[in-house]
Amino acid sequence: MKKLLSILVAGLFLNIQVYADNHKKYYIEKKEDPKYELYNSYVINFNKWIDDTMNDDSCNASNLPSTIGKLFDICDCMYRKTIKYMKRNNINLNPIILDAQYDFYSDVRERAKTLELKWAHDTKNLEKEWTQWAEYYFSELEALLFYQKDIWTKFALKKNIEYLATKEKEDDADNSKKQEKNDKDQTYSELELNELISKANKEDIDAQYELYIYYYGLGKFEESFKWLKKVATLGYSSAQNDLGFMLDNGLGTKENKVLAYKWFLKAAEQDQINAITTLASYYLDGEVVDQSYVKAFEFYNKAANLSFENLENKSILKNQQSRAIYGLGLMHEKGQGTKFDYKKAKSFYLKADEYGHEIARLRYDALEGDGAIAEYLAAMYYVGSNIDIGIPIDLSEAAFWFKISEYKGVISIGKKFEEVLDKISARDLRKANNRFEIWKKNSGFEYDKETLKEVTPYSLNHTGTAFYINENTLLTNKHVVHQDNEKCDKITGFSPYDGKYETYEHYDTSYLPKSGDIEILKSKKATTSYIKISNEELEIGEDVFLIGFPQGDKISKYPKISKGMVNSEIGVYNDTDQFILDAISYPGSSGSPVLNNKGNLIGILWGGDSQELLDNEGEIANKIADPNISYAIKNTYINKFLKINNILPKKSSNTLLGKFFDSIILGEGSKNIAKNNIPSLRFIECYKKNDQE
Repeated sequence: MKKLLSILVAGLFLNIQVYADNHKKYYIEKKEDPKYELYNSYVINFNKWIDDTMNDDSCNASNLPSTIGKLFDICDCMYRKTIKYMKRNNINLNPIILDAQYDFYSDVRERAKTLELKWAHDTKNLEKEWTQWAEYYFSELEALLFYQKDIWTKFALKKNIEYLATKEKEDDADNSKKQEKNDKDQTYSELELNELISKANKEDIDAQYELYIYYYGLGKFEESFKWLKKVATLGYSSAQNDLGFMLDNGLGTKENKVLAYKWFLKAAEQDQINAITTLASYYLDGEVVDQSYVKAFEFYNKAANLSFENLENKSILKNQQSRAIYGLGLMHEKGQGTKFDYKKAKSFYLKADEYGHEIARLRYDALEGDGAIAEYLAAMYYVGSNIDIGIPIDLSEAAFWFKISEYKGVISIGKKFEEVLDKISARDLRKANNRFEIWKKNSGFEYDKETLKEVTPYSLNHTGTAFYINENTLLTNKHVVHQDNEKCDKITGFSPYDGKYETYEHYDTSYLPKSGDIEILKSKKATTSYIKISNEELEIGEDVFLIGFPQGDKISKYPKISKGMVNSEIGVYNDTDQFILDAISYPGSSGSPVLNNKGNLIGILWGGDSQELLDNEGEIANKIADPNISYAIKNTYINKFLKINNILPKKSSNTLLGKFFDSIILGEGSKNIAKNNIPSLRFIECYKKNDQE
């Protein structure tokens, strides 16, 4: 046994080395825009942690004491090494990543310990069980690292946003002091300045442009304008754009938007990106030229399709281009100059976000029904938070986003929404109301003639998971679609990869004498994606996969998959219609399908264990969920439950040919299981009617 174990352990470390050699896929990509300096510093820390951990071979067999041969000792060594480098690279600043690392360690170590105890008296299947443990270790490690990568990316972005907001406030507070300092600490001595002016008077374009920047920085706009005009007249596109900007805003000269338009047009003819985007806004406003959404769309489209790949400053130009790409998204969303097309609008928002646009991702998420973000956008449009990034005071926008937020059950918006509705013009109210109806239609909601001034009668109560088992039938838990023993008044399901919602009806369910936490929902819309129910009985030790929405949309609105095994084929309280598994689950996972390694349904998750926290007197002070112990209802019970309800599910094949087809076409392994079954999942929202006064 010792000889076999030593060979297996050596094989494990060989796999670890191969794994470490390919670790760059876990790197977070840095952003080129200078404003992401802090974000990039966090990215460097994360990537350094990955490097340090993967390149450290201190836990390899040759470096461990000869007494160490047990799998859980290896787990301990790997965990200590990982935490050491986390602390060195400040990854421990994020407790979510630490918790995830500990959950992974506890899980694999406990499995290893269980196997060690078994091998002490039974080594019959040692090689097979050891290999299964190693495969599980690497599968879960990969899922963990991708999860930690995602969490750290969001953490770094949040820190960067907070830093920029603080820096902006500090810059605003210091503006007057900096201006005074600039007046005193001129860049040039008197002699140098005279030499520069002399060159500029001899039509030296570089000297002229330098004087424009110099005087602009001092706030001497008239002198700045004089030199800029000379450069623009010579045909320099950036100068033409800047001259248009100064004329448009009355800096150093009288405000003259008509003349500004002409200079923007000259710059645009040379593909100056900011000028093209500004011309689009001119045609949107209709203040200087006749309003034309078609012309605005043409200019946005021209700017969005410029290529900067071979230019040194391409990252800066792409960031500027994000305004045009975002503008195209707005026009597709609002049906201006083109047809309404939410799919295209959202693709443009994602592209603009990739290029560094500040609010494109917010608009994307709000458009997909994130009530909290919709409320945030509404509040920004109400006060005109930042006109530079496309957030002026716009009551029509504010009303539209407030209504989406209210419709999605956010109950904290009342007073601000009322203020907007009191101030908004009848014309802008009609625009917002029409957009709201279009949003409902494009999001999959039913048309119910609800206006902005009518209060949405529902509030969001809780969330969960459901999945299709045939064209129009879904399974979930009873507690997901009930609250306090009463049915949810409205139930919606969200398909995140489609960005669409569905509204479901309660089924007149019949329950077995021995009732389980399982419920049926009916959809008016048919689907082509559903999960087949396995005809095979599950076995202890069998690998299983759990797909659902743990933590709801708190971490992200997309489904997550975790892998585990059947710890016991008998459920909690010795219930033979249930089983226990150790795939990770959290609140929000309720109703998730439990799948075998063929991707067929062997159960539905309904709950999990919890740990008691005691105070100094030994009394229970609190309880916390244990994500590693989950409870599920067996497929055999599900089949009986569906039969008495006259529901015909799709079932896996019992024939050899059918099984062969499933294994070849559908494939096995976590990637194929996720790919084939995620389209069947829905993020469930349970709404309750508000108390009517």
